[in-house]
Amino acid sequence: MLKYNKYELALSVILIVLGITAFSPYYQPFFPIKLIFTFVFVLFSIGSLFRIEKKLISFFLPLTLYLAYSVSLILFKKLNLLDYLTAFICFYYTLLLLFFPKKNLISVNFFNNFFRGLLIVFILRYSYHAMTIPMRPRLFMENNFELLFLSILLIGNISYSKKPNFLNLVMFSFVAISSGSRSGIAIYFFILFACFFKRDFIKVKYIWIYTLIATGLYISWTMILKRMPEGGLQEIDRVRFLFLFFEEFKAHDWWTYFIGTPIITPLSPETCNALVFYKELFSYRVDGSCYSVVFHSFILRIIFDHGIIALFFIFSLIQRVLALSDFPRRHIIAILGVLFLNSLSISSINSIFSVFGLMIILIVKPQRAEENAK
Repeated sequence: MLKYNKYELALSVILIVLGITAFSPYYQPFFPIKLIFTFVFVLFSIGSLFRIEKKLISFFLPLTLYLAYSVSLILFKKLNLLDYLTAFICFYYTLLLLFFPKKNLISVNFFNNFFRGLLIVFILRYSYHAMTIPMRPRLFMENNFELLFLSILLIGNISYSKKPNFLNLVMFSFVAISSGSRSGIAIYFFILFACFFKRDFIKVKYIWIYTLIATGLYISWTMILKRMPEGGLQEIDRVRFLFLFFEEFKAHDWWTYFIGTPIITPLSPETCNALVFYKELFSYRVDGSCYSVVFHSFILRIIFDHGIIALFFIFSLIQRVLALSDFPRRHIIAILGVLFLNSLSISSINSIFSVFGLMIILIVKPQRAEENAK
């Protein structure tokens, strides 16, 4: 009887779906990729719920209590369920991540082949975009989300590798630079610095890494200058969000920065009017009100809704989960840095694409260097 690994099979199906999407003549993908990722993440979570590492209980208990408290308020404040989930989904995601360490569900060889396949699919899609569609390339979502997902897998691939894989890094650099994403490009170079800037790689045989960095930096800097608004930094939308964020806090006490505003606090009408261009992010009630999601940045959103303490808690949880999965400190820093840099621009841990990437690298069997990247 033919044996198969159901987890590897599910990820293989996802790779095939993405491969089909790569040849779509339309800007939107054939398949609801976000929904597929969410469905598979929940399925994998259900299969892992039977055991949690004892060292993670200190995160599990306060997280479940906070979520229980938030759910109870839905009944009293008559909150819209979708508005609630938008503000709290990152806590549900990280709660489920607690169950993945030490599960060993897929092999290193499969993971490396899966990652290489993803790189090929992204290159095909982004090359097709460059030739046919005069817009920033995308495979299944805005490419800031795609690059976050791919970046986490890249660090996993580096961590499970005996030596740097030249082809993978070159392929990823093509995807990052051709994306036109400033945050994606910054994340790529941060990964190179965090993973390879150490004594072991200061050798002539690794000069290709530094050549790759120098060439990429030149191309990236040219691209960033080209995309700079005529009005300068103050015209960048993320800078505008930051100013509006501080304006909102003028109506609150200083300690609100640490504990957040009351659960699901709407923004002022003035801020909503200033961001009416992003009306698709307004409340699901469709009454003209808006919440912190219009700030885009995960950091601004979580500080406004939950406070600096919650931000620190989530990043500490992810650090602990990665450490229990035996990731080297340097690679843990790289992953946290990627999540942080992405959170300056978009939703980071609030996105299924980040936690899906984290889930994949957490469930790899731990034989890192011996069975890898030949």
